[in-house]
Amino acid sequence: MSASHLSQLGNNGSEPLTFQTEAISHIARGIAEIDSGAKTRDDLLLGIILLGMTTSWHDPSSLGLCHFHGARQLFRIWMVQNDMTQLQLPTSYTYRLIVSSMVYWEVMAACLIDQDIDAFSYLDMFSTQPPIFFSYPCPWTGIGTGVLIHLAKCLALVRRSRTRYHTESASSDSTLLDKAFALVQGLETTHIPTVEEIQNTEDLFTPTDHLYKIALCHQLIAKLELYKSFPELHQVFSQSPDRPMQIDHDQQNLQLAIEILKIMETIPENSRTVAIQTLIFISAGSSLGFHSAQAREIVTYWRRFVLNRLYRLYHRLRLQTINQAAAILKEVWLRMDLDCESPIMQVHWMDVMVDSKLETILG
Repeated sequence: MSASHLSQLGNNGSEPLTFQTEAISHIARGIAEIDSGAKTRDDLLLGIILLGMTTSWHDPSSLGLCHFHGARQLFRIWMVQNDMTQLQLPTSYTYRLIVSSMVYWEVMAACLIDQDIDAFSYLDMFSTQPPIFFSYPCPWTGIGTGVLIHLAKCLALVRRSRTRYHTESASSDSTLLDKAFALVQGLETTHIPTVEEIQNTEDLFTPTDHLYKIALCHQLIAKLELYKSFPELHQVFSQSPDRPMQIDHDQQNLQLAIEILKIMETIPENSRTVAIQTLIFISAGSSLGFHSAQAREIVTYWRRFVLNRLYRLYHRLRLQTINQAAAILKEVWLRMDLDCESPIMQVHWMDVMVDSKLETILG
């Protein structure tokens, strides 16, 4: 991992690929032991997850999906071999690290491959853990493991709806709409620990309120993605005395996107949550359309904010995947601005990512 990250800094030697090849060889030997009846080692599973998640560090267009499918199968075996009822215990930090890592990877993969939301059912047990489970911070998911499981399902459903939109009909599929409705209901009841409930991180650059805000934003972008692809949901979930019915869907999506970005604006740029912010900026940023002359100044401000944050993320992490995220957003905005009369849902960042060959691991 260190060698692959150094390769992003201009070190074009063969060391990164040498280490990657060696890691794959070690993992292959470990899997062979499992085939012989050995128990799945924690370090082996975590190694596969880390190897796959950092594949794009060598080449932003490398998605690590072969590692992903293998890790998913191995994770299922690992779940059976270990007592998942102990996850809420303070001493189970290794288990929680592995679970959160797999959940986060599922979110990233949901943006890249077509699959039914039933593919995530093996993770449902982690959504129903005792509240104490969610109060332990994890490197990949913060304190939002339950939220991210729902987010993965939402992204997978949105991707399916986009595929159907282009290949079959522009009208909503009632089955997909029913699933979207159920997902929004699930998001409404997903537990996010309060700042007071979250275990102390003992990290001055990542206080508990940063973790709470990131989890909240992940919850909100899950809703935003569903609202953009299934406008009918607005009629059920978005009407309130503060939101007059005459506000159109695009305007409601814009308001939600700005709400998300206002929360992100309160998280300092030196927060150590930066590594898991990219998808938030992609989702909220791609909703910043010029729907009215009055909104132009506001939208311009938030577009600049998003690009500035991504620019600073890149200069801090030095990952080309962040530059690709910025390129996706710029292309989304270009298409939206060229045809302001078309429905916003017809310009979606997933479509742009595929059309422009900018697919990458957005985390």
